[in-house]
Amino acid sequence: MKKELWLFMGLFFTFALLWNLCLPPFEGPDENAHWKYVQFVYKNWKIPVQKEGRLDVPGEGFQPPLYYFLTASFLKIFGVKPENISLQKNPRFGWKKGWEKLMYIHHGERCLSLHLARLVSLFIGLGTIFILWKASLLLFADIRERTLFLSFGTLIPQFIFMHGVLNNDSLGIFFSTLTLYLLTLYVLHPARKLIFLAGISLGFGFLSKMSCIFLLPLGIGTVILREKRSSIPSLFLFLLGLILVSGWYPVRNFLIYKDFTGIKAQSISSSACVVNRSIFSRYFFLQFPASVFTSFFAAFGWVSIKLPLLIYIFILLGCMLALTGIFFIIKERVFSSVFIFHLASFLLILFSFVYYNTRFNCPQGRCLYPAILSISTIFVKGYTYLKQKKPLIRKKIFIWSGICSLAVALLLGVFYVPFLKILYRLLSIWYNNSRPMYPFPYYTGKVDYLLWSLFIFLFSFSLGSWTLLFLLSFRCPSSPFLLFVIFNLFSFTHAFLNVTLFSWEKPAHPEIFLALSTLLFSFHWT
Repeated sequence: MKKELWLFMGLFFTFALLWNLCLPPFEGPDENAHWKYVQFVYKNWKIPVQKEGRLDVPGEGFQPPLYYFLTASFLKIFGVKPENISLQKNPRFGWKKGWEKLMYIHHGERCLSLHLARLVSLFIGLGTIFILWKASLLLFADIRERTLFLSFGTLIPQFIFMHGVLNNDSLGIFFSTLTLYLLTLYVLHPARKLIFLAGISLGFGFLSKMSCIFLLPLGIGTVILREKRSSIPSLFLFLLGLILVSGWYPVRNFLIYKDFTGIKAQSISSSACVVNRSIFSRYFFLQFPASVFTSFFAAFGWVSIKLPLLIYIFILLGCMLALTGIFFIIKERVFSSVFIFHLASFLLILFSFVYYNTRFNCPQGRCLYPAILSISTIFVKGYTYLKQKKPLIRKKIFIWSGICSLAVALLLGVFYVPFLKILYRLLSIWYNNSRPMYPFPYYTGKVDYLLWSLFIFLFSFSLGSWTLLFLLSFRCPSSPFLLFVIFNLFSFTHAFLNVTLFSWEKPAHPEIFLALSTLLFSFHWT
């Protein structure tokens, strides 16, 4: 069983490290503002104040402090000072009237301290993977279901991307996942020690990111429904653990801002994001779902580097299968208390997220990651139940359709010559000694370029060999796992080529990914 853990940890670490090294500075969501927070804490070792006329940290200074103190401590351990990074904004960035993918103009600048600070998110992510693995052993006896659960929970490209950049999401996700795991244990085997630990974990979550707020009503409701009349001692322990860790923080907010939640500080610090929308407005029925869906799975950079539309349609079809299975589970009343718990968890974070967007503009799917354990659980339950109950079509038709689509895709790839385009561009860089607008990381000359090419080759070769060895040792159907690995390879390649060689083109062709996905999906479904 530990082979699964090392496999998923290894893949997660590899892809997150690639994002860390290859993504230019400040090209993660609000990374520039998070970096200013780290600099402030490193220099002053105190929490910033965000008031009218006094913004210690513009942008993200309203955020809870734990992640930034942790990152500043990590830099101090290595004796690295967070350097000032001055970048010019890209006038052709594609949010409004431009077409390019990156927020800033880059010239191969070296920012060792930022890349080192990004590692904090990566190491925190490894802790989250460990908790998800423990949850998989608790929730699923079948290795195929565990593989699907871990693939969905740990190998979503956007999830990995967010752990390759500087962002406090990673720590909030870790503590919310830990809290959900402890509450799941409590649902299965009620013990007051577990509920006390869940309160402590949630307290650290509140000091990391306020998106963990959905866990407070979830925890209270779980205790009341699980113990009913004898729930008061457990409720006391849950709230005691929460208050012991984070009770001081809302008191501080009230003393400074006259507001326990810190929303006033956010309104001042991020005034450009303040909105006033009705929950019944057209926005929540059109733009909002599309933006949240795409950015939940793959929307890199400042949500500007997206995959081809066909990829999202393919993902949507897979999600519709899971939703159909969930519908049948509820309709036929074959659910357990654990399923209801995780469904309630998802609905609570969804409600809090939608409500948040009535006041602040943040339609990003990553805000749902604090409930990644619950989302993965209900996804796997729905998908596997539908797979057992509703076979869609005969095995041979699925397999041959996948093979034919793969053959067509390869022919398209050969005759459309995307590889010749890339080769031509590389040769022009080599012979003319010219750089693209967004060069390779630390690209300074031919030697650096050769070393980088060798690294990419060795990475691809070792990843393929390593994955094959693990699959042979599992001796189990691993199509979902392979599908997510291909999804990550395609996503990273697409994003990498868009921001390096082809900032104005779309070099990664979706038909190859779709064909391989169809083939793997057909084998798994049958």
